[in-house]
Amino acid sequence: MKRLIVLVLLAPSPVIASPKCQWVSEPNPDAVIQIGEVSPIGILSAELVWKGKVIRSLLMGQPNGYGSRWWAHKGNDGKPIGGGRLVPFRGNQPTRGTNREELGETAPRKALIVGLGSDIYYSDMRGERGLITAAEGFWHIPTNCETPGRGNW
Repeated sequence: MKRLIVLVLLAPSPVIASPKCQWVSEPNPDAVIQIGEVSPIGILSAELVWKGKVIRSLLMGQPNGYGSRWWAHKGNDGKPIGGGRLVPFRGNQPTRGTNREELGETAPRKALIVGLGSDIYYSDMRGERGLITAAEGFWHIPTNCETPGRGNW
């Protein structure tokens, strides 16, 4: 019996997955972006969720480690399609071109996802006005969440 207990204790246990971190829309918290994996070259995968349902797969990144951050739809082949710029903020200040001292480390991290609202408008989800409003506004990013590119702004 003791051997059985020791074997059970030493057996590999299943890993309990922690909930994905989420970027939450400030204008409409029914819209969230669930952050997924980061590829070996730094491309972040994510899912746009509206009222609990995944409606789009997204990719985000930053070319060459300093270029402008971008977002795109994830195509069936896993490659980026369309998209636009992703603009990082600390509080209400854009992080690019603002001195780090002025940003304040405690100011909340946010992002604007430029063009996401119009992409939704010109899709089968045109009637979802709340989603379009959410997509056009700030996305709140918790401190434990991944962000595309170098450094967690």
